[in-house]
Amino acid sequence: MTRLLLRFAKEQADIPLQLPSLLASGNLTQAIFLLHSLKGLAGNLGATILVKVTNQLMNEIKVEGQWSSLPSFVSIMQMGQSNIARYVKPIASNERVIIEDKVVRQSHSNFVP
Repeated sequence: MTRLLLRFAKEQADIPLQLPSLLASGNLTQAIFLLHSLKGLAGNLGATILVKVTNQLMNEIKVEGQWSSLPSFVSIMQMGQSNIARYVKPIASNERVIIEDKVVRQSHSNFVP
């Protein structure tokens, strides 16, 4: 799980920057594709709050052509990435990670209700 969290944080790090640009330029199809992919990854990690806000944003874009939940989405993404960076640390020698049980619960609580 820890490797998945680290990979998720690394590979999805630019989404909070990418998404507003896509929306501002009118590239709604690409924005929805990006959100759909993120929603699947978040679901696999059990990040239900991120799944919920991502789904809400996707629906706003598809149905209403607006994105009022974008600030909430960006905030949740940044908080999750920050917690992963803060609490999940790789060991350089063998790429394993050390996480204390309480830290996992604390970090996970930002994504799960």
